Amino acid sequence: MQNSQARGKEMKTTMTAIIPFDFGNGKHAPDTLAGYLGRRVSSYHRMGTVIKAEPVGFPTRGADGSEMPNARLHIVYPNTDEYGAAVSVTNAAMVAECGKTVLHWSYYEPEEGKADSREIDELKAAAEHDTRNRDFARNLAQEKARAEKAKAEQLWQELPPTWAKAAIVAELDENQSDTMSDYYAHRTTKTVVLAWSKHTRNLFPEMRKAAKQFEETAYLAESSKDAEHRENYSMGGGTYLKDGFRHADGWSIHKVSFKYGRPTFVADFSPVKEA
Repeated sequence: MQNSQARGKEMKTTMTAIIPFDFGNGKHAPDTLAGYLGRRVSSYHRMGTVIKAEPVGFPTRGADGSEMPNARLHIVYPNTDEYGAAVSVTNAAMVAECGKTVLHWSYYEPEEGKADSREIDELKAAAEHDTRNRDFARNLAQEKARAEKAKAEQLWQELPPTWAKAAIVAELDENQSDTMSDYYAHRTTKTVVLAWSKHTRNLFPEMRKAAKQFEETAYLAESSKDAEHRENYSMGGGTYLKDGFRHADGWSIHKVSFKYGRPTFVADFSPVKEA
């Protein structure tokens, strides 16, 4: 036990963080931690201000082995979201020279434009206030989500007929893709159960018939053959009916099998009838 504790202490004291790139990281480091206070930092075009600096318990070195500034910076970014200011924590060695990366000092000489003690205190107070509001709203949202999840689990057990082996489901997709960075994705903003099915086969005529049961998806019943997607391969989207590519905005329809148990996701069951 003592040997393992000793090894743990040794690991803590010998751990070193390596910064594998050089964009002026570590340049303009102040002589003391207090020297970081009030400095402006730019992150993805957001202007932040250092309100707190504290020591880090391990050394930080560049790729060439040179020692780099060793401080943990607490940076306030105002207007982060609908709740206001938020605090981000980063190692000082990650902050590059002005304009070199997405996280950098906002001035070529970081002492320029520094916030004074009054502004730092105001930023601290704003961040604390907005964080409390954000946490309160997050807790309410989590409680609501848990209640909706429990209700959905109950409905999935009660509503499907005994003969049902699958559900035909419609999802409203919102495109989240960023073609500039070659990122393709979407998020589902609404889920509707259109019909129950007596089998687990993916049949487009059945999906088209089910589409008619809900006003917002009715157009898919008459969509062209191009709307019939068969992406049954690795990283594919499966078999689904959609007017557009996989991540496009709009409704998509697919089948959810009960083979391995009933689903539990939250959905609107109002249009349900046998397809």
